Amino acid sequence: MSGDPRALTEAWQAQAEWSARASALKVRIARRRSIVLWLVAGTAVFGGLGTVLTTAAAQATTTARLVSAIAAVLAAVAGTIQLLASRENTVEQWNRARAVAEALKEAVYRYHRYRHLREGRPRRGPPPAGGRRRGARTGPPGDDGPGCGSDAGATAGA
Repeated sequence: MSGDPRALTEAWQAQAEWSARASALKVRIARRRSIVLWLVAGTAVFGGLGTVLTTAAAQATTTARLVSAIAAVLAAVAGTIQLLASRENTVEQWNRARAVAEALKEAVYRYHRYRHLREGRPRRGPPPAGGRRRGARTGPPGDDGPGCGSDAGATAGA
């Protein structure tokens, strides 16, 4: 990123858009999973009730057949919803959108860190006399190595 504030603003807006997209996909995934869960629970309840009614009457009554048919329909609907959801690749889309949003956010934060270092201004005040602040990072995100999220080996004076 150059020193152009518009580029920084555009990157942050893009991050916000990708983050909103990821959040919407997550809500969609959670809603579908909840619907399928309730349908499966209804299938179990109606299936069990149909079995009890059939056993108690010693023959399949109309009520028992109806309850068993409802259980079968609920199971079919739950399976269909799950199949359609798997074809849409919603989870993969959510993963990609979240990854793009996080990469853009990291780039913006790295730029801010670089600018502060270049201008000779500390990004934060000095750490307390006893060492690092709890949860504070000593360097820019990702400088601990690929895939590392902590800087446990860093010291306060380094």
